[in-house]
Amino acid sequence: MYHGNQIDHKVIYHCDHIDHKVIYHGNQIDHKVINHYDQVDHKVIYHGNQIDHKVIYHGNQIDHKVIYHCDQIDHKVIYHGNQIDHKVIYHGNQIDHKVINHCDEVDHKVIYHGNQIDHQVIYHCDYIDHKVIYHGNQIDHQVIYHGNQIDHKVIYHCDQIDHKVIYHCDHIDHKVIYHCDQIDHKVIYHGNQIDHKVIYHGNQIDHKVIYHGNQIDHKGYGLMTTEAVYLKPNGQVKNSGPLDYKIPGVRNIPRKLNVTLLKDNRFKKSLYSAKGCGEPPLLLGVSVHEALQEAVMAARKDSGKDGYYQLPCPATVDKIRMACGDAISQQCDKQLKPSEELILY
Repeated sequence: MYHGNQIDHKVIYHCDHIDHKVIYHGNQIDHKVINHYDQVDHKVIYHGNQIDHKVIYHGNQIDHKVIYHCDQIDHKVIYHGNQIDHKVIYHGNQIDHKVINHCDEVDHKVIYHGNQIDHQVIYHCDYIDHKVIYHGNQIDHQVIYHGNQIDHKVIYHCDQIDHKVIYHCDHIDHKVIYHCDQIDHKVIYHGNQIDHKVIYHGNQIDHKVIYHGNQIDHKGYGLMTTEAVYLKPNGQVKNSGPLDYKIPGVRNIPRKLNVTLLKDNRFKKSLYSAKGCGEPPLLLGVSVHEALQEAVMAARKDSGKDGYYQLPCPATVDKIRMACGDAISQQCDKQLKPSEELILY
């Protein structure tokens, strides 16, 4: 068909059916309509001499669209029924990202870096549910959301979970660190500071480390074992401060620490059966001293000594060693000179 001196469109037949149509705009093809029997199979729309986009049909419905930029595919839109199922967006010859829909809402996105998936973003309604970030072919970490806030993160090392970070509002609530398939330790926060750590050995709790502010708080452990105050004969305190005696560190906690609680031991004269007030955790340090007493007593029995002995408080390392009463401690006791310093226990 002509429009003036120019071709307006062409209609090509196959047997009794239209095979395709070619529609012109001026001297250039505007679009093509390709039929399969009585139905449109796909359309090709041009911009100048280049294809702008294609529309592919399945029956009476659009199956997908392919949109071009210059000679390259810019993106594809795939339909399911009357709704968009997913989109595929290209950068050059490679897929940049995909957007997958469920009904009228975005279900998840897949973002690529080169030929590999960089990360995925999964939605629930209008909110991000979680993200999956990849490193190469493996998952690097996941970020799980609750509403508009991060709920927790899961960080991987190779195929195994390395650690988890759990949030409360905008703050880290606690971390769970793994070694192979087992929990190695947990770090629990209060505000922006570490409150305590729980260290595991296998499936059991090995020990805990409690913090006060930025420092380790051993609840009386140091008071009973290391914090000795030295006095000169004239009564002057020789220690200038905590730098002059050993403050407990993380590795001072025993590898095996068994704890039992008193059952049905209510103290009715106190509010909520409290056993102390002020700084009652300091009293827990007495249990450390009593445990050392038992250990020294066992060592003395091995050396054939069942008599009375005194273990001072704080029970420093040298005092514990000398209290054992074995051959080595007796030899050292003979060589030691009387000290001019007194220790305030």
